[in-house]
Amino acid sequence: MSTPPACLAHPLLDRAMAGVMKGAQDGDLPLWAWTLGLPQAELVLLVQSWFPELGVLERMPEVQYAALQRSVPEDFHPLASLLAAASSGIAPERHTRGLAHAVAAACFGERHLWQDLDLADRESLSGLMHTYFGALASRNTRRLRWKWFLFGELDTRLGRSPTVPAGCRKCEEFERCSDGAVHEPGCSRNPCEVVMVRPGYLKGPDHH
Repeated sequence: MSTPPACLAHPLLDRAMAGVMKGAQDGDLPLWAWTLGLPQAELVLLVQSWFPELGVLERMPEVQYAALQRSVPEDFHPLASLLAAASSGIAPERHTRGLAHAVAAACFGERHLWQDLDLADRESLSGLMHTYFGALASRNTRRLRWKWFLFGELDTRLGRSPTVPAGCRKCEEFERCSDGAVHEPGCSRNPCEVVMVRPGYLKGPDHH
């Protein structure tokens, strides 16, 4: 029996990773998000195992890759670790780690988190969180917006005063999100319509 396509096996997981990398390439996310905050060797292995149909992947020159990595925000790795520690264990560890990094990277965008993960709506994001990070998602009993919830959990873990999620002050719905409102408009795009992004496709840190 042949292995089912990744899109059929884990559609939300697949779309989130591809969506973050494409979002960074298109300018919707910071350019460093294209790396998922991972060493290049790990990123290449991750993409090859996730989307084997891409074949052999071209690597970015290490100098350019290192320049992207230097732009990673201070809170990124603690946030990715927070997510990874709550893995539900239903996907391979490498893929769950990649998804944790993709979600953390999307948290530094200026749109709603579901949009920066290229998901259809907030309900899809809730499904992804409860499926892959159930232990963490179950603590969102107030049904806060997921980005606000994740940064709140991070603030608690780091023992600091509550902070505003990255990019949220630029959002036109800032006041509503900060009050813990749960409704977000969505769209009807098929979550399996992912766009694959090849490592090495970007031109480097100066690409816009």
